[in-house]
Amino acid sequence: RSVRRIPLRFAMRFPAAIVCCAVSLDGFIARLDGGVDWLPPPSADGEDYGMGEFFSSIDAILMGRNTFEQVLSFGVPWPYEKPVTVLSSTLTTVPEDLEGKASIMSASPRDALA
Repeated sequence: RSVRRIPLRFAMRFPAAIVCCAVSLDGFIARLDGGVDWLPPPSADGEDYGMGEFFSSIDAILMGRNTFEQVLSFGVPWPYEKPVTVLSSTLTTVPEDLEGKASIMSASPRDALA
């Protein structure tokens, strides 16, 4: 496998970004109505499908408003231990119980990583 070298001036300007997205076998992230009921429910035996290892390798989470609202709709305790930044041009605050855990930023993904 070849390794592409990134110029130091670029590597120092932008943090590393890793994309993690649950996708169905037919390539969709959600149903047309926004539903994600095809995702497996939490496993009684503790299976996390590699997410624990993934989350231990990152420093923060960047998500869009729709994903944020979807997570809130699950009706479970906030699942993230890492700081979460929600990109939205319409939201201005997070629920009171998420203050210090999540924040809102009105920016493009590129600008958020700059």
